[in-house]
Amino acid sequence: MRILLIGPHFTGRWTESSHTALQALGHRVHNLYYDQSPKEFRAIRLMSMTAVWSQPRRGSIHSRLYKRWLSVKHRNLTRLARDFSPQLIIVLKGETIPLNVLKGLRCHLKVPIVTWWVDDPFRFPDIVETFSLYDRFFIFDRDYVPQLKAAGVRRVTFLPCACDPE
Repeated sequence: MRILLIGPHFTGRWTESSHTALQALGHRVHNLYYDQSPKEFRAIRLMSMTAVWSQPRRGSIHSRLYKRWLSVKHRNLTRLARDFSPQLIIVLKGETIPLNVLKGLRCHLKVPIVTWWVDDPFRFPDIVETFSLYDRFFIFDRDYVPQLKAAGVRRVTFLPCACDPE
């Protein structure tokens, strides 16, 4: 099966170890990252710091650069997903993936999209509206199941964390 794995750059290498586990099961896996790599973060920070010397304006410049970068990242995510033509999309968290990107993936690819959260999903209130778009919502803590169902998630499944022996 061709699986598109959309995950974060995470110090625990969650995306990479999930990729390895899926490959070990015989799947063809392609990773896409939805957040900033440490290099991208430093580049945006450096651009905002050198753009103006005024400290108060740096924050707003950084915010605009980040939003612009995120927009480009989302367009690339959608394009690369279409090029890979997956049979399944797995999103690890996805707290910065907006509703329109998920709708676009669903519309263009017509494949199941699932998510797995190992964090409090309600910590990111701006994306609660996206939760019901997933075909399956995996959560690491059963205590979130009632809240997720109240938020319109149809298929919630408890999936605890494991370890990567490598």
